[in-house]
Amino acid sequence: MRPPSVPHRPPVIRSRGRRPALAVALALVAAGLTASVASGPASAATIDAGDWYTIANRHSGKLIDVPNCDTADGAMIQQWAATGAPCQQFRFEAAASGWWRIVARHSGKAVDLWGWNTADGAELRQWPVTTGYNQQWQAVVQSDGYVRFVNRHSGKAMDLWGWSTADGARISQYPDTGGANQQWRLTKVDTGGTSSGGGGSSGSCGQGTPGAEVSVSGGTWTARRGGSQVYAGGDFVAAVQAAINSLSGSSMERVVIRDSATMSAGSRISLRSNTSLESCGTI
Repeated sequence: MRPPSVPHRPPVIRSRGRRPALAVALALVAAGLTASVASGPASAATIDAGDWYTIANRHSGKLIDVPNCDTADGAMIQQWAATGAPCQQFRFEAAASGWWRIVARHSGKAVDLWGWNTADGAELRQWPVTTGYNQQWQAVVQSDGYVRFVNRHSGKAMDLWGWSTADGARISQYPDTGGANQQWRLTKVDTGGTSSGGGGSSGSCGQGTPGAEVSVSGGTWTARRGGSQVYAGGDFVAAVQAAINSLSGSSMERVVIRDSATMSAGSRISLRSNTSLESCGTI
């Protein structure tokens, strides 16, 4: 039996620019990026294009996640308990009027209906940003603020498969039922760091696969090298230093700082040979 229908209303999407990062007495590669996104009609919920969100399932309470912060094409989209990692953070990019791409922070890749499959239960994976309808989603905002995402290619809703509450359960598609396993809560975790709106452009900060990266969520700084966490705590400088120290220094590698931060007077970060820093925020 189909649950009672809920109102369909498009969200408001507001664009927001990003200031270039400041030098920190070391070799920072600063990138300033701007999104230009059309606004829709007013509604009870707003999505700010270019800001970063976690996306939590109403049924399980767990977040959309890319396993082990994998940056590979075709990495699965799953659910996992909140960790604060950038592979649980996503931004919204305008694709067309009323349609949006959902882009992972750690990889810069879009949530993709794999293989253009229209079948119930088809997998969602990450893939470089394209203009394909299989990467475009309508955000259907309910009166209680939860959102359902409907794929433009298949017309089916993003679905927590089998109503699973387990870590690692896959995110799939299924006809729109209005069930709690198809409802998602967006929580803003950071602002800025947008792309050019075309997605995946060479000018986007932090694109590609860095040697290590540093990000913050809820006051906790996390440093990662690939899928391994090398630091978690409240000290920005310590997080950056841990990221740098995790690199071999034997070949040129890059550390991406994905968020704005402050440094106290006299703070120092030591760069080793063959290491560069790229800051996507202000320091």
